Amino acid sequence: MLSAEEEADVRHAGIYEPGFLPYVSNPQDIAELLVEYIAKLLGASIDRVRHSYERLEPGFHQVFKRELSLKHDDLTCNDHRGKRPQQLLGHEKLVQAVADPTDALKLLARLLEKGRVEAVRAANMAEKGQHAIHPLEIDVSNLITQAEVSSRQDVELRHSGQGMAASWKDPLHICLKNVQEITSLKDLHYHPNLGLRQPLESCTFLGGGGGSDVIQAAAVAKLFLRANPKTKVPAVISLRALLSKSTSAGEKRSVWHKDDPKHNLLDSSNGDLKIEPHHRGNARFVEDAIVDHFDNVRLVVDDKSQDEQRRKRYEGAIGEDVDSIVVVDTGGDVLGGMDAYSIKKTPDQDRRTQLATAQIAAAKNLNAIVAIAAIGVDAPPDAQRKLEASDAVHYRFTEEDKKYLKDLYSKWHFDGAPENLKRYPEHYGKTPFAMLASFDLQPGQRGAFRALPLPASVINDFDNPWACITWIAPEMGCMILVNQAKLLSVIAPPEND
Repeated sequence: MLSAEEEADVRHAGIYEPGFLPYVSNPQDIAELLVEYIAKLLGASIDRVRHSYERLEPGFHQVFKRELSLKHDDLTCNDHRGKRPQQLLGHEKLVQAVADPTDALKLLARLLEKGRVEAVRAANMAEKGQHAIHPLEIDVSNLITQAEVSSRQDVELRHSGQGMAASWKDPLHICLKNVQEITSLKDLHYHPNLGLRQPLESCTFLGGGGGSDVIQAAAVAKLFLRANPKTKVPAVISLRALLSKSTSAGEKRSVWHKDDPKHNLLDSSNGDLKIEPHHRGNARFVEDAIVDHFDNVRLVVDDKSQDEQRRKRYEGAIGEDVDSIVVVDTGGDVLGGMDAYSIKKTPDQDRRTQLATAQIAAAKNLNAIVAIAAIGVDAPPDAQRKLEASDAVHYRFTEEDKKYLKDLYSKWHFDGAPENLKRYPEHYGKTPFAMLASFDLQPGQRGAFRALPLPASVINDFDNPWACITWIAPEMGCMILVNQAKLLSVIAPPEND
């Protein structure tokens, strides 16, 4: 139990209201204030709780710093775009039911992060004049009866009256038992599931969904080259939106020579630019990470131009001297579906990329493979069924592969290390970090919640906050390969093309 002196410290450390975590005006005091508050709820020593807090990954700290420095006042939901504190009704008893300080802190951070995403969504709806519930009041009392499962269960928020209610749900688990395993990336044209027309002798790799997809595409290319040293890689292509959506800033994409920052090279490139070592860029410019490792790294603009125009642009970037294309998706959102009945829709850019490259492959008689890295980060609930229906195969990274990939991402300054993020602040991505985190799971471990080392700038973006706390599952340490035409027959039925 706390001493009288410690209890006095807790009572005067910050501002308390029922259902709220303590608010503190000075962000520097948040850690100690939260530690004291949790210690009081648990009847535990401050040193024990402080030890638990300090062992948390920095992303958990970022969530607490963002949420516990918000002033309690009478702003409406859409004032300041939802920058109000969240009220977790019943969290005091929930913390006591969880009992373990580390698990309690992680659970509170997860609730706050999910609640903030809902708050931003409601604020966007309110700004558009649409009806929105009040997501800042979250009833967590339903979690108390099974509090012991907090480290193994995800949390779901649902509308309840004027606020939201939290309940447990199973994390997404994609069982690969019925997805055939391959033990090598060599001679893939012999595998009947992939239905390839010819050996992969000259293969272009594309990052299909923007963002850091090109980094995963480059890594897949490197793995293919290790298994097939004679294979040529004419190009690694990064497909990027003209207007960045990574943050609320929404910058227009620009690439320039380091000595001429006012001249946007994309303006004179017809949307297809070869990236050189002396190039610099904005809007999360990641292509510079791999430019020294491939002869031809291209940034191709994905905009709202006509399908034929877009297809010709992609075709020009892919080149003539190729027999195969590999379109790399990260996280599995490509499995969402392209028809009106889909549980979760395939993102627009992924949809355009898949359809355009499929047409190119059919017209030129090319092999076309979709590779999915870190599957499960943002895959739909029916992902497993779609993988099985499309005759996908999976390759589980060996320990040697894992070491190779860790070294590769470190060389690319894309491993989330603090020194790399400081020097290269745009070298981040949820799926690369999730894949690397999956390598730390122990054999037989079902998964774990990890706070991925995303920059504070995207975690703290109130208009588009990135959720850094992610369920890391063993299947994220695999690569999925599927024949593109077979996949499209499952996610894009012909009658809806």
